[in-house]
Amino acid sequence: MANQGRLVLANAGSGNAPTLQFGSGSGTNAAQTGGSGNATVSGGGVINGGSTTSVIQIGGNGDTGTLTVNGGSVQAGTIKLGNTTTITGTTYTGSGTLSIGTGGLVGALSTTGASVVIGQNAGSAGTVLVNGGTLISGNQIIVGNQSLATGLLTIGSAGSVQINAAGLTVGQAVGATGTVQVNGGTLTETG
Repeated sequence: MANQGRLVLANAGSGNAPTLQFGSGSGTNAAQTGGSGNATVSGGGVINGGSTTSVIQIGGNGDTGTLTVNGGSVQAGTIKLGNTTTITGTTYTGSGTLSIGTGGLVGALSTTGASVVIGQNAGSAGTVLVNGGTLISGNQIIVGNQSLATGLLTIGSAGSVQINAAGLTVGQAVGATGTVQVNGGTLTETG
């Protein structure tokens, strides 16, 4: 998404949150796992979740997903990285990466529950790299959510992460691994 391009998610109706997935295999069909999905937002491009209930899922159900934001913006209610599913006794873990570079702005604006979950489900992995861009969370950020999930939040030079409420939780469940590294950037909680 570049050159002022814009993607807006419409309300899914009937209480279903609008969802956009990057590298998120099927939760019910093993033949639809093992892939990857990648997207880049730059040059003023915009992805707008359309509401605070919208979800962006990056990497899940046996797939790998990457969303890179440089000089563009992404807005959703909740952003989740790394999801896991079990199909006929086999577990398929996913991994997701969100990279926010110079001029990139990402907002997860939900004010209920966690707004950003990095390493969501058991066995999954999530990574958020903020180098020169900004991540704004309307509520809690969880780094390493469920048992055996791995989450990494790295805030590099000129990167900024702002949490507006409920704080930062690192390694939420027993057996979850969460790591936060601040290397020249800023982490601020205003709530």
